[in-house]
Amino acid sequence: MEVERNPVKQATTWMAERLSRIKLTGLSSGERELGLFLSLETLSLGVEGKASLWRALKVVEDRYPALDASELDILIARAEAQRQMIETERGAAGLRAFAPQPA
Repeated sequence: MEVERNPVKQATTWMAERLSRIKLTGLSSGERELGLFLSLETLSLGVEGKASLWRALKVVEDRYPALDASELDILIARAEAQRQMIETERGAAGLRAFAPQPA
């Protein structure tokens, strides 16, 4: 689709990903279960984002011959399956992270 890469955006994304690892592992708060929950929440948002991208590309596929509608359908289905798996794990992690702590 002849889209150029933006090195500033790539560097910013790389830096944000590295910094987020500290928060999402629970190292900054000492709460590993909360870190796992936040990681799964972030992953869920990412999967939903890519599914939205595939759906948007399907809308304009007729304008870009390089796009393959059948491949987009496969990518959408894969993202939906990934989202379901993540949601199951995210729910379980949320229950553990927010469970009342014994006094």
